[in-house]
Amino acid sequence: MPTARLVSTDGPYLEAFIELDGQILCVMDEFTWNGAQAISSGDPVSIRLDVMSNEDEPWDSMFRGNPEHRIGIERMTGWAYRAFGRVVSVNPVKVDIGVLVTSSPISTRDERVVGEFVAFTIDRLTAMSEG
Repeated sequence: MPTARLVSTDGPYLEAFIELDGQILCVMDEFTWNGAQAISSGDPVSIRLDVMSNEDEPWDSMFRGNPEHRIGIERMTGWAYRAFGRVVSVNPVKVDIGVLVTSSPISTRDERVVGEFVAFTIDRLTAMSEG
């Protein structure tokens, strides 16, 4: 579980900014909800990132959307991002997008996609506490 630094939060289930590996990310806050431990700006936070993606994004768009073979995410607005990554496995499909390896939104059993570079939209990047 990666450790991030809390920059700011509007509260549980609202917008928060965290710093992870030198990158500031806007996320949905699912790590300050339990109130068991007060978290302040600058505090380290053990989090797990998760994505909610548009499952209706066209296959062609995903597989043609990363001709530069990039790995990473770019903020679009709020907690929405454009993700660029590489397919690392199938059954289930896993895509390395830098800040995490995700199975969203691609679904296939065709091993020929392993190693392919893709791009897709993350509708919501969520940071959750494991504790």
